[in-house]
Amino acid sequence: DGTKIFIASADKQVRVWDLASNQMVVVGTHDEPVRKCHWIKAPNYSCLMTGSWDKTLRFWDMRQLPTQTSLATVQLGERVYCSDVLFPMSIVGLANRRMKIYRLDNEPSEVKDIETPLKYQSRCASIFKDKTTGLPTGYALGSIEGRVAIQYVEAANPKDNFTFKCHRSPELINGFQEIYAV
Repeated sequence: DGTKIFIASADKQVRVWDLASNQMVVVGTHDEPVRKCHWIKAPNYSCLMTGSWDKTLRFWDMRQLPTQTSLATVQLGERVYCSDVLFPMSIVGLANRRMKIYRLDNEPSEVKDIETPLKYQSRCASIFKDKTTGLPTGYALGSIEGRVAIQYVEAANPKDNFTFKCHRSPELINGFQEIYAV
C-alpha cells in the first residue's frame, strides 16, 4: 500500500520501515545475509518472501509482528542470488546456476528446477506476463556477463527461449570490449 519499505540486509535480518510512524522493526532473521525480499499480495493472504545465502526462502506474516517466526521455510540447496514475485508465480536464481519456479496459490510449491542458459552468475530476474491472458508466463534473467536470457515456463516452441548480449561498449578499447553486468 506504499506505507512500508522492506529491507534485506547483510546483517542477516529482514526489517520493515513504517513510513507513517518512522519506526523500523525486525521482521525476522536468517542464518546468513539476506539477499532478496518481495511482498506477496494474494487474494487469500499477504506475506513477505525473503531469500538468503543460508540457502532458504522464508515467508513472514506481518500480522504476527513482533513474533519473528516464519510461516514457512523452503530449503533451496544453494545461495539465493536473485528472485522475483508476480502472483501466483515466484522465481529464484541460485548460486549453482539453477532457477527454481514456484506457485504461490496456497503454500509455496515447486513447479520447476532448471539450469539457466547463462554461463555466469545470475544477478537479476524479472517475471513477465502473457499479453493476452495477463498471467505470468516467463522471466528475464540477467547475468554478470552482460547477457540476458528470456525464458518461458512452458514454451510452446523451444525457440521462444533465447539469450542476447547487452551492456557492452560499441568499440574496442585497447583491443578489449568493455562488458557491464546487467
